[in-house]
Amino acid sequence: MDMPGWFEATGDSYFKHVNRTTIELSAAEARGSDAELSVRAAATKSEAVTIADRLVAGYRPRCA
Repeated sequence: MDMPGWFEATGDSYFKHVNRTTIELSAAEARGSDAELSVRAAATKSEAVTIADRLVAGYRPRCA
């Protein structure tokens, strides 16, 4: 199944439905440790969702 071909993680489709640690790890995987720290610095989960949504917009992982 080619998930990257049809699914994009966004605030509404993914980040609102997972815990903050998963949001941080997802941002780190997509954009690196600075992105993870930006999400971690958010005061609320809602803010973390917004930050992660902005950071990973347009990200497409490489398929092995």
